[in-house]
Amino acid sequence: MDSNKVFNVTTEWFEWVRENVALGVKKETLMSVLEGKGFPPNIVSALLEIFGIAPSGKTDPCSELRFRKIKWLLNSLRELSDLSEGAGKIAERSQLDQTEFFS
Repeated sequence: MDSNKVFNVTTEWFEWVRENVALGVKKETLMSVLEGKGFPPNIVSALLEIFGIAPSGKTDPCSELRFRKIKWLLNSLRELSDLSEGAGKIAERSQLDQTEFFS
């Protein structure tokens, strides 16, 4: 996979990882599934770290709070991105008649 490509981790994937961590699915299994779905290894490692799965495979009791913060941050960034897509674009028209101008 191209290292310059931006990989979009959706909220659904965060929820999936969160649920499977809560169910006690092993780190190796999660890594295998995510990489099989096309996730780059660095993203997989970061996701598992977010949920408090250390390289040893043990979980962090603060992972729920960390999850909520990251979910909020991602949602905020997506909303800002959606807002900025149309920003700065003003339709330019000239020689309008009065009816068209005020509509």
